[in-house]
Amino acid sequence: MADLFHNFWLTFIPLFVAMGIIENVPIFLTLTENFDKSGKHRIVRQSMITAAVIIVGFVFIGNWVLRMLGITIADFTAAGGLLLLVISIKTLVEDESLSRSPETAGVVPLGTPLIAGPAILTVSLLLVNLYGLFLTLFSCLLCILLQAVSFYRADWLGKILGKGGSKAFAKIGAIVLAAIAVMLIRRGVLEIVQTL
Repeated sequence: MADLFHNFWLTFIPLFVAMGIIENVPIFLTLTENFDKSGKHRIVRQSMITAAVIIVGFVFIGNWVLRMLGITIADFTAAGGLLLLVISIKTLVEDESLSRSPETAGVVPLGTPLIAGPAILTVSLLLVNLYGLFLTLFSCLLCILLQAVSFYRADWLGKILGKGGSKAFAKIGAIVLAAIAVMLIRRGVLEIVQTL
């Protein structure tokens, strides 16, 4: 039992960090700043379902799909980083919120690549090999639940900061997202270069 508890923390902590649960909140505020409460809640549900389907599916068949397509984890990481960089740049240079449609914002960019991005997909594949399918899936689903709670409580943070503060906080979040994107691109490119 002690080993199970210990292994749970060894799976949960890396996934929690890889998902960026706290860092995703200002980005959520940016993407939903013009939506009403019901629109925001719909986006939260949509993003959690999208992330859960992608992460659970990837845990089961990710290695096989990537091998079949000849895609390495490095390729996947660099591509995800490029996509996040485009999203962050659009967020920084546009006055309006990046996505104006509550019907799609929860899928892209929130559900993927923000929540179910290259980092968590890569980490989940590694953890399945180290600690098994059950613990990895349980930790993934727990992280998704915590992300949902943080998004549902994002308005509380917005009220504390006020409209101007929320906008500034959201722009800072976009800069952080750009930095994460550059880091993912750098890691992916370095791994690709090392394999040449």
